[in-house]
Amino acid sequence: MYILTDGKNYVMKNPLQEGKYISTTSPIDASEFTYKQARTLLQNKKSAIKWIRTYYMVDKDTGNREETNVNYHGNGGVYCEEKDIEFDYSVIENIKSEVTNIIGLAAWDINQLKSFNSVLSSGLSYYDSAISDIRHARLDKRPPAHIRTKIDGILNDLEEKRRDIKQTMNYVDVLMRAITQQWTIGKIKAELSAAKYVPYKGRTKYYDLVVELLG
Repeated sequence: MYILTDGKNYVMKNPLQEGKYISTTSPIDASEFTYKQARTLLQNKKSAIKWIRTYYMVDKDTGNREETNVNYHGNGGVYCEEKDIEFDYSVIENIKSEVTNIIGLAAWDINQLKSFNSVLSSGLSYYDSAISDIRHARLDKRPPAHIRTKIDGILNDLEEKRRDIKQTMNYVDVLMRAITQQWTIGKIKAELSAAKYVPYKGRTKYYDLVVELLG
């Protein structure tokens, strides 16, 4: 640890204002700093604490003055011996992975998204018609159990496909707005997450009744 002094005065953290510094003539009240913190203060350009630039570093344990030229911004010896650091190499792997993912994006433009939307709209219309046809054909009919099971299976499959189309259309809508409104990647992620359907909540007693019957 180090203290900062000009030989007579010392740098002390202001106890009344966090992040502020004052001068003191008492070495007992001098604040202790790490090597990096002390160098940062000596090289600061803030007018409020520019006075610290006239001070120098003293090793708290040995009392030796640390020769530091604040006008030289090189980093010789900064990471030697006790000042050595262990670099976290995983940050490089994380960034490389993210860059690979970004490069691999299709990056559709507005015209391609409009084309997708047109195809999805046609599919939605088709499944809406198919579901309506089955319900009208089934109305007022009392088919045997094995026929009802088969019809229910067809209807369920169509409704799941319709649901997936609607979900995808929501995503396409977000991507189109992202282009026209020039969203950041963070904003796009948030809006895509918000566009995902949440589990359905029943509005009548029949929802709970069917859920119970399905076990």
